[in-house]
Formats: sequence, structure tokens, C-alpha cells
Amino acid sequence: MSFIKYISMDDIQILKYLKGETTPQEKKMFLDWIDESDENMAYYRNIRELWDMSLLTGDYTNINNEEAFIKIKSEIFDKQENEKPRRRSIPGILINIGKIAAVAIIAILVSQYFYQINENKNYVGYNNIEVPIGDRVKILLPDGSTVWLNSGTRISYPEKFTGDQRIVTLNGEAQFEVTKNEKKPFVVETSHHSVKVLGTVFNVYAYNNSDLFEATLLEGSIWLENKDNKQEIIKMRPGQQAIFDKATHKMIIHDDIKSDNLALWISGYFSFDKIKFSEMLERLGQYYNKKIEIRNSQISDYECTGKFKSGEPLEHILNVVNVSKPFKYKITEKHIIIY
Repeated sequence: MSFIKYISMDDIQILKYLKGETTPQEKKMFLDWIDESDENMAYYRNIRELWDMSLLTGDYTNINNEEAFIKIKSEIFDKQENEKPRRRSIPGILINIGKIAAVAIIAILVSQYFYQINENKNYVGYNNIEVPIGDRVKILLPDGSTVWLNSGTRISYPEKFTGDQRIVTLNGEAQFEVTKNEKKPFVVETSHHSVKVLGTVFNVYAYNNSDLFEATLLEGSIWLENKDNKQEIIKMRPGQQAIFDKATHKMIIHDDIKSDNLALWISGYFSFDKIKFSEMLERLGQYYNKKIEIRNSQISDYECTGKFKSGEPLEHILNVVNVSKPFKYKITEKHIIIY
């Protein structure tokens, strides 16, 4: 009988860890178990990939996590039982996962996720995740930190944090809840800024193609560093929001931010609280993958407040705003034209 037909004691511990149900002592014991051998680490990586798939496919929403876990293991690994681990191309992954495929897999294109243990004992692979437009995804990092990723966001992180820092690369919007480790700071690298923390909760808005960078601190403390000006380092306290305009190279710090509104995107809402119309459009453009062009500069500074379901058509949101703010618009496949 293949091991994929049942869940072992190790599987149970892995499941508890992935679901965030371990006690601090159990978590430490589990992480120690992973570090005991390359075989343990390789097995965890395989289970982690299966778990991510089980959360993303609609085929398993009506059964509990453990049943989905077994079913996916059976579907995938029955076809690989006699194969050796190897690096896989994207088409190969899609063939093997059958129904799980591209419908809801959010393009978790795991870069060199399967590695040759015997080739290089020191090799550490990277996970590259891209969230489709209109979706939101929650992931668990190797150190136990959790991250919510917003629409169109890309994140890259190692399968195991090595060295004296835990570094992830972000292009998009994400909310982090970082596991505290004073000996190994957590660093979020974006196109123009680095965010350094020991353990805290914060939100980062940093799409590469946007003129705006925004960091909002909910708990703990963070340090912001401007990559273009290494001397510009800002320490933030809870309730503060730092907004950097890449066009003007100006950083503005706002106090007493309403964190409840900030976190609403995780629950599937767009929330705007007294922001400029141009900024609101910029965000909507990122969330809906539309390029924005404002042809009437006089309406850019309209102050906008509102809350919308993220599944609402973009036309609906603009029509609601249009009731109190006079403007005209045109939406094409890739553009929003405001005039």
C-alpha cells in the first residue's frame, strides 16, 4: 500500500502546523524535526505543496482538510510512485495535478520547488507566488509567519530561511503577521524600499508599476529604508502610515490610521477613507488590472470615502462615486479613461 493513502503521525503534525494549531512547544519541536534531516525537509516540502493546492481548488471545499489532503495526495502521487524527485516545468505540474490545475491554483509557480538532494546539500529553492486579479490568498511562511496577498500581488520567499535575516520580495499588497525572532530580523524587499521587523503586524502596498509606496503599522514596530537614499530610515509606531510618492520622492507620515478599514481587503472589501480620487483610481487600477488615465486634472483631488465588495464590477464602483462627484469615464479592456 502506498503511503499516500493514509496520514501518518508526521502528517498530523505537519497539518497542525500548516493550520496554525500547534502550541509554541509543538511548533518548536516540529521545526526541530524538519531540521533533523534532508529527508524530513524534502517530505515537508511535498506536503506543503499539496496543502496549498487543497486550499486553492474548489473540488475539495465540501470536505474537511484532512480528507482533501488524502485525496490530493492520492491523485498526485499515485502517478509519481515510481519516479524520483526532479525539477518540474509548469506544464508538468499542471498535467500531474489534473482537476486541481489552473482554475484556482493562482499560478503558484514554485520555482525549482523540487530539488535534487543528492546534487547539492546546501541548495535552497524559492517559492514564487502570483495571485490572479480579483483573488486574495493567505500563505504560511517557513518560519510560521502568515501573509495575506491581495489581487495581482507577487511574492518570492525561500523554502527555508537561512543566514541572519528572513528576506521576502514583494510586488503588490500584503499584510504580514511576523513570527518574532530577535536574532533573525524579517525583511520585506520592494522596488524602492525595505521594511525591517523582528515580529509584528503590518500592511505594505508596493506594486512595482505604481507611483505609490505605502506601509501601515498595526502592531509592534518597523523600520523603513529608502533604497535610493540609504540615510533615510524611519522607525514607525502602531497606528502610523507612511506614504511615499515615487514621482516627487516625498515621504509623508500619517498618525492614528483606522486599522479596521485597512484590513477590510482581507475580508473582500475595498475601503476608502477620505482619499484623493486619483489615489482611489490608482488602487482600483491595480486591483482590476487597468491602466488609469485622468484627462481632467481638476477632478484628481476629489475626496472619496466608501466601501465596496471586491467582487463588484468596476463600473458599479465608478457609478456610485459619480453620484456625488461629477465626471465621465470610459473603460476599455486595459484602460480607465477619466475626463
